[in-house]
Amino acid sequence: LWLPDYVWYLFASMLGFFLLLRVMDFRQWMAALGAVIWAFSTYFLIIIAAGHIWKVVTLAYVPPTLAGIVLLYKGKYLWGTLVTALFAALQVKSNHVQMTYYFLLPALALVVAFLCEAVREHKWAHFGKATALLAVSAIIAIAANASNLYHTYEYAKDTMRSKSELVKEGEAGANQTSSGLDRDYITMWSYGIGETWSLLIPNVKGGASVPLSQSKTAMKHADAQLNQGGIYRAFTQYFGEQPGTSGPVYVGAVVCLLFVLSLFVLPNRSPLKWALLATTLLSITLSWGKNWMWLTNQFIDYVPMYAKFRTVSSILVIAEFTIPLMALLGLYRFVKRCGEAEQRRAALRGLTLSTLIVMVCCLLFALLPTIAGECLSSSDKQALSQYVSQGYFDEATKSRILASLSEMRAAMVRADAWRSAIFVLIAALLLYQFYKRSGKLVSQQRMLKPEQRSDAALHTYAGVLSILLLALCLIDLWPVNKRYLNDAMFTTPPLVKQGLQPTEADNFILSRSGEKRDYRVLNFTVSTFNDNTTSYFYSSIGGYHPAKMRRYQELIEGHIQGEMRAVYATLATAPLDTTAMMAAADVRFPIYDVDQAAADKAYPVLNMLNARWFLLGAQDGSKLPVENKHAMGNAWFVSQVKVADNANEEMDALGTTDLHHTAIIAKDFLPNIDEKTTFTADPQATIEQTGLSSTSVSYTTKSQTEQLAVFSEIYYPGWQATIDGQPADIARANYVLRAVVIPAGEHEVSMTFEPQSVKATETVAYTALAVLALIVLFAIFFWWRQSHRKPQPDDDWMYIPGYMSN
Repeated sequence: LWLPDYVWYLFASMLGFFLLLRVMDFRQWMAALGAVIWAFSTYFLIIIAAGHIWKVVTLAYVPPTLAGIVLLYKGKYLWGTLVTALFAALQVKSNHVQMTYYFLLPALALVVAFLCEAVREHKWAHFGKATALLAVSAIIAIAANASNLYHTYEYAKDTMRSKSELVKEGEAGANQTSSGLDRDYITMWSYGIGETWSLLIPNVKGGASVPLSQSKTAMKHADAQLNQGGIYRAFTQYFGEQPGTSGPVYVGAVVCLLFVLSLFVLPNRSPLKWALLATTLLSITLSWGKNWMWLTNQFIDYVPMYAKFRTVSSILVIAEFTIPLMALLGLYRFVKRCGEAEQRRAALRGLTLSTLIVMVCCLLFALLPTIAGECLSSSDKQALSQYVSQGYFDEATKSRILASLSEMRAAMVRADAWRSAIFVLIAALLLYQFYKRSGKLVSQQRMLKPEQRSDAALHTYAGVLSILLLALCLIDLWPVNKRYLNDAMFTTPPLVKQGLQPTEADNFILSRSGEKRDYRVLNFTVSTFNDNTTSYFYSSIGGYHPAKMRRYQELIEGHIQGEMRAVYATLATAPLDTTAMMAAADVRFPIYDVDQAAADKAYPVLNMLNARWFLLGAQDGSKLPVENKHAMGNAWFVSQVKVADNANEEMDALGTTDLHHTAIIAKDFLPNIDEKTTFTADPQATIEQTGLSSTSVSYTTKSQTEQLAVFSEIYYPGWQATIDGQPADIARANYVLRAVVIPAGEHEVSMTFEPQSVKATETVAYTALAVLALIVLFAIFFWWRQSHRKPQPDDDWMYIPGYMSN
């Protein structure tokens, strides 16, 4: 559409929700109101700021996918199939499986609502046909993404998103799940029960995890003496119990009013009302995670795939969809009731009760900001206790700081509570004015004959009301969103403009290794397992991925993190090699002399992973390169095999085994090495890496006897090995590496990653895309034919009038 990326994300979100509401028979301006309140809910702007772009795109395709489902159950079978298949395919292609998984729940709620309608009206044939076509649409969407979905599924089996093979005891064992992530990792980001009020009052828990000193409202209530020491920069505005947050989930005060209104004006016999309400409540309670663990455990243990996903607070995206949808259904019903003489009293009663409920909630927080819990977090208290224990100040000062923090944050809660109350009051007045003006129209219509009556004026008033509410919602949501996504964030950093520039230490390492970078680097100067910049120049021991391979993550936790501490301890006591320093091209960098025994004892796993260089932080802030002369290289021969019965034995043996001469191999892999546990050592044997890419690696070997080679490459199913072009088996060694038996003599060993499943799944995907293209062509032809002929009596099957109006 030739729009800037961030504009397109919002436009696509609005357009999709607009399409859904139009399919549900909403008029244009009311549909536009719904589009705005959906797209400008703070969560969507916050995840743009956080860089979760594919989550944004996936969510943008959710409403039009549901629009296709609505079309199907309204009897628009052809267009319903096309719209559902198209947008479901685009949604899955956006590749945020967690968001797509979550929105199966609203889709199921819609289907259940239509099932109840079908039962009530005895339309079994219609429901069966629509459901069958929905299944066809889902199959097309899944098949069109077959390759990505299948290989994600395959990869997930070997990642931290799947069950660990390690057997843990006690609390650690109870923390494990049967098929996915550990419970504490799944629920690390759990929305607080009191924090849920952020749907109505954005700063109910302080907002984002940014310095408290950045809040003008809070700083007006700061202790001037404490502020002189800059203490408030050390604490965040957010005071909930999540580890951190980029901002709250705020749907808008006006939207909350309309949502509560819908509970009173939507008829109790409407299946859609109860389906959406139940989905909303389930979304909210599941977002509480560890704060409502009994429910979370039920889903973790019994709902397929639920344990694969972390950050349970993100399931609030469902409530962010269902609340605006119910709000618009409530507004639609309120407008309709205001135009019916016998329903007007019920409409006014609903407006009065909903306004009272929402206003009372806002006023309670305005007058009692601690009603949802104290304005302090456990991390505040813990940090201050540490300051006291370290002697920075005494208990009296600690109490004074806590009191000041509480008052400052309470001021933030009060300010936003009053703010929400004002927007609720204005929206209520607009709705009341519509109620009064519609009453005059009803009186005038009574004076006319039935054939002279018209709803045109009421629709005009409803359009004006929708425009006014749209403007009010924008005025409400826009400034709140600007707190979390604003102009200052739209800058191009030097990394993008120029590429990452090498430091003096980087140039030193690169000059020492030349073009052949057959080693890995462990960078201590960054958050090693949450940063990818090291990989710009080197193969890295660290890096970030939210779904690391499970065994490598376990290796990090079981050995690497401890060995990183050991590196510091060993270097602190190691002598400097003066001769090497003088011989080096740049004597600025010291060279440590760590003997083989000390290295093997302190960091055997890092040696096994070929960590040739450590990048340490110097006192002046620069990087200090330290060469690890004891890294074991890309591959080596071993003469012994230690058989492990299970994963625990494999992991434990890494710290007690001489990995230079012995390979630890699970008993399941013994057939891959012909069940040998001893090989004849050949001191003259050589193995050298000759090629490397992301999907292949090659070596030359020379030995007088059969050898077992261990490769410092991560084992993963799908890699195929050949020796002189003939297939060879790969075993898993040392918990994460590869091992291959090499015959005596000179050989070319090659490993490639070319799964045949890629070709098969791509064929399925292209076939599905061809089917989708045919449906598009048929729909266009059908539309053209319909537009060039007179309506026929049997056209009623295409559309069931007013299917959503009840």
